[in-house]
Amino acid sequence: MQWKTSAWRSSDGSCAFAETSTPVDVRAHSLAGLRGTRRGDITRLTASLRVYHSVRGSMVPWSGRPVVVQRFDGRSWQWVASTTSDRSGDVAVDVRLPRGTAMRVVTADMPSAWGATSPTYRL
Repeated sequence: MQWKTSAWRSSDGSCAFAETSTPVDVRAHSLAGLRGTRRGDITRLTASLRVYHSVRGSMVPWSGRPVVVQRFDGRSWQWVASTTSDRSGDVAVDVRLPRGTAMRVVTADMPSAWGATSPTYRL
């Protein structure tokens, strides 16, 4: 989307009208939440995705979004699993990682909405 801005400029007492176009990237806000439950050495991670719906004026489930589950190896975030959110904007993934592992879920930007990254969750 491009917004047109206009301004009056006055340098030597005269005035001139200037119009410029400035590109502005306008997208909806999104959120991702992450939690987990552990049974033995398997953790079930559950994530919830929401995106702002401009007509409703509220956050709604973000269904059908590709989601990447990542773990932090001490230096960078590494891929663990990929999945897609369901009709309720929810995701469930079972992982087998050591206790204390830092996890997050990420969904990419799209033309109409910014992507989301959950807060870090420790197993």
